[in-house]
Amino acid sequence: MKIFIQLVTFFILGSVQTLAVATEKGAALSPINWASPKSIKEHMVYKLVSVKGEQTFAPNVVLSDPTLAENFSEIYIVRSENFEDGEFFALFVTASYTDSEWRNYNKATTSKDDVLDISTLKKTELGCDNKNLCNYEEQLAISLGFLEIVDSMSTHLELILDNTSSSNERVDHIKIPGSYFLAIMRTIRAE
Repeated sequence: MKIFIQLVTFFILGSVQTLAVATEKGAALSPINWASPKSIKEHMVYKLVSVKGEQTFAPNVVLSDPTLAENFSEIYIVRSENFEDGEFFALFVTASYTDSEWRNYNKATTSKDDVLDISTLKKTELGCDNKNLCNYEEQLAISLGFLEIVDSMSTHLELILDNTSSSNERVDHIKIPGSYFLAIMRTIRAE
């Protein structure tokens, strides 16, 4: 009888575990509805960083707009909360492009002319062809303030990246929907 109970318990727990894994994989494969903060929030990744606090990684915004994929491979926000520095928002952008030289983005502003802090994290040349064109990747971090997040919730955030101090002048516009910021704000715990 004892073996029978163990086998039944094992079968039930195995079935529940299989159902949980199948549900988790199904949720990860479901498409994001970029107009729904709830759908966006379901695709966020939460990470607890020992001693420092927690981080929330929002999904890649490039998936919301195919025109962004022409020049960017990743655009996502990380909300970081720790005991020492409080809350911090950063927009991570990976520019992936084919050009004759580096774009060297050095300025980030909003459509409201707010200047944002921008840092280049990494630059990688991925190879060149015989026509003097190379594949480049620049990873950038842009600091966003709480007010930029709140202001963007009702409409959107239009980010303007440029490199006007370079010989290869270029300006790129990135439009992030307001529902994305609303989803970010819903991850904040009430104290």
